[in-house]
Amino acid sequence: QLVVVELGGSPSRWPLRYVDFTGLPMANATDPEPEFVDINDRNMAVVSLQENNPLVVVNLRTGAITSNFSAGTVDLANIDATEDELGPQGNGVISLTESIEDRRREPDTVGWLSRTTFATANEGDYEDENGAEGGSRGFTIFRTDGSVVYESAESFEHAQIRAGHYNEGRSE
Repeated sequence: QLVVVELGGSPSRWPLRYVDFTGLPMANATDPEPEFVDINDRNMAVVSLQENNPLVVVNLRTGAITSNFSAGTVDLANIDATEDELGPQGNGVISLTESIEDRRREPDTVGWLSRTTFATANEGDYEDENGAEGGSRGFTIFRTDGSVVYESAESFEHAQIRAGHYNEGRSE
């Protein structure tokens, strides 16, 4: 749940309101697992429920959920999806020859870009009920209605490799 605190007057009199996320459509409706919150200049909050994969937009003045939607999935091509040990002790290589399809974005951090768009940093460390691991390992720009404005897909990983900062320990 999200706790909304109205900051006015003496702190001992600050009212609290609770926005309950249980029951929203998601993988685990009884345990939403809120991850990160950002608030824009119109007093709207966007909340990521990372492991469950949705995003929730809340009007903080009223405490009403104005939209909630799945972050969806993404297909990635020309990536390294096999974890190898790199460095002097290992013989692994970064090989951009694999693909993964239909992987949850799994949004972690969120940040408003405008009054109607926000970006998510998508993490890639989940395991689904069938034992499949993965995630999108990029970033996405969404509108508050859930439509995707931009998806980085594998381009973010390719940029990390070019910069010499690829985290091979998270490839799997």
